Parts: sequence; structure tokens; C-alpha cells
Amino acid sequence: MNKDVLPIDKSKYNINEKEIFFSKVKNITKAKDKFVYDFTIDKNSNFFTNGLLVHNTATAVKDEFGEGGWTLKAGALVLASGGFAMIDEFDKMSPEDRSAMHEAMEQETVSVAKAGIVTSFRTETTVLAAANPKYGRFDSYKNLAEQIDIPPALMSRFDLFFVMRDILDEKKDRETVMSILKTQKRGQELVNKQVEIEGEEEELEKDEINAEFLKKYISYGRTKIFPILTDKAMKKLQKFFIDLRRMSQDGRVSVTYRQLEALVRLSEASARVRLSKKVTEEDTQRAIDLFKYSMEQVGVDPETGAYDIDIIATGQSHSQTNKIKKILVMIGELTTDKKTVSFNEIVEEAEKDKIDKVRVREIVDKLLKTGDIYEPRPFNYAVARKD
Repeated sequence: MNKDVLPIDKSKYNINEKEIFFSKVKNITKAKDKFVYDFTIDKNSNFFTNGLLVHNTATAVKDEFGEGGWTLKAGALVLASGGFAMIDEFDKMSPEDRSAMHEAMEQETVSVAKAGIVTSFRTETTVLAAANPKYGRFDSYKNLAEQIDIPPALMSRFDLFFVMRDILDEKKDRETVMSILKTQKRGQELVNKQVEIEGEEEELEKDEINAEFLKKYISYGRTKIFPILTDKAMKKLQKFFIDLRRMSQDGRVSVTYRQLEALVRLSEASARVRLSKKVTEEDTQRAIDLFKYSMEQVGVDPETGAYDIDIIATGQSHSQTNKIKKILVMIGELTTDKKTVSFNEIVEEAEKDKIDKVRVREIVDKLLKTGDIYEPRPFNYAVARKD
């Protein structure tokens, strides 16, 4: 390794010196152009933006300016290992980048096998993502999971979900507007260092919590505090989780063990914020309250009012899945003695199971999209035979 190159922490990225190549920068030239454009390298999913090579995981890139060898480039999640990766417009990410996040968020590693380089990177990264609803605003009368353009398999990797709605509330609007205006004023004060009010110079208001102190506080908590679950905290988590599992009926699983792991992480985070080396009942209760609030946002079946993790894991509730199966079986039975069945006949039969016409229309459209049924003639359907 060249002595002029800053050495890399091999233990952090689980690699050795033979797997990475370094080249010394010989010359740096400032670009005269005022604009910077993003562009794609052929055969690679990498982008140059603001002088940084960006990618979600890691990739092998050919060094065209050196000896023509291949080097490994760590991406955003790898570089953020041990910290936070904050992603905006999460719903607009490319399918390739989304699929690359599954391993990173589940196993906390990224495996790379490119250009003869086989290795893995650590991605012990907290991911905070923000996404927009499909149609710009949330519809209060529809399932939230259906309004978010994110694959259920990836959505289930997140521990908590929070929905932000723009609801008309004059009192809240006044408080929000004043908060924004105060922030703007504070920014102006920082630019001018001091502000002159009524001919007198007054010093800027001091922050309640000093920014530098807050950074040190968070850093100390993340690096020095590793809380351990107490017996009482473990019993509280066990009781809450078992009670939720007991609510499962007719094969419906209200929660999975992935949610239990999320509760443990949230409890540990609560203790770490207090700089406590023990996870107490207070911490577990805070985690449970957060989990309940999150599930009420996206994980409650609107038809039964019960928690249903299927909404997050598959995009539809257990009760919806059962109705889809009933309609599919119904169409198959009604076409036993004939080739097709009309939509009105399906509605008449579905009403016996208390499934209304609007819901039948939605289910039929879903079955058409998935290819389980087809429409030989308008409003006449038949089951697709899969041999």
C-alpha cells in the first residue's frame, strides 16, 4: 500500500489488502465549468454528483486512468455504517437500488461478487426514509399500505412507520406558521451575528441545548453505552408479544418475531438516550407505546380493527386475502358447467358472503392483474387454467 494513501480500517469493512487497490492522486485540476451534470458509467450503476461517487451498496469500477484494474467503491449505506442513512423520495428509487437494500437492512451486510472481487461490507446503518403517497395525498378511506409505492418485502424491513397528513386545523396552523417564522428569523440573526432592535444592539438568544454538547452527548451514548435487558423488562416484552400472538385467528398472524426484535432495539435505544446501562420496564413501555402508535398508522385491518402484519408484509390484510380467495373459488365453481361467468352473477353470489359490489369490483381487477382470471368478453370472466 502506498504510504501517501490514508489506510483503510479493514476490520470495519471485512476485507483485506489483496482485495482493494489504491492509486496515488498525482494532480488535481479545478473545473472551469459552472455546471455539474450527473452521468452514468457503462455497465455500472454509479453516478457522479457533487464530486462524489454514489451508489446504495458497493460496486466494482474499472480504473481507466491507471493500469486498467478494478477497484471496489463503497456506497451510501456502507459509508454510513455506524451512523444514519437518510433517504428522501424513497418511493422514487430504482428497482435495482431497492433490491440491493434487502440484504443491507436484514443482515447488516452487503455482499459483492464483481470483476473477480468477492467480499462483503458491513452496513450497521440506521435507515430513515421519507416517501410520498402514490397520488400526492393520503386517502382516509383506503388502506395506507396500498397508497405507498414501496414493495411490501422492503417495507417490512422498517421497525416504525409514521404517517404525516396535512389536516386543516387553525390552532395547529398558527403554531406551525409561527415556528417557521421564528426559524427564519433565527437564520437571519445568525447571518448578521447581532440584531438591532429599537436602536439597541442585543445579543442573540442562546440555545437551550448547545449544538456541540448535543453532538458529544449522542456520540458518547452510541460509543460508550451498551444497555442490557433486565429480567422485568424481558418479562414485560414477553407478555406484550405473547398477548399479540394470542390475538391471531384463522391462520392470521398479528405480529412476527421480526417485530419482537424491533421492540428490543427500541427499548435499548430508550435506555441509551438516558445513558443507562440497563433496559428497564420504563424503556420497554416506551418501545411498546411507539410500536402501538406505528401499527395504528399502517398495520390495522380496517374491517376487523385488529393488528395485522400482513398489511405491511404483503400489502393487504388477512381478511382481504380471504375475500380474494373466496371470489377466485367462486368464479371457478360458477364456470364448472359453462365457459364464463358474468360480473352480475359474481356479485349475486358474493352478496351471500356479505361482500359488496364495490369490493367485488376491486377484487376482480386484482385477479385480472395477477393473471388468475381473464376476460374473454367484456364483464365476463373465467379462471386461468395453470397446468
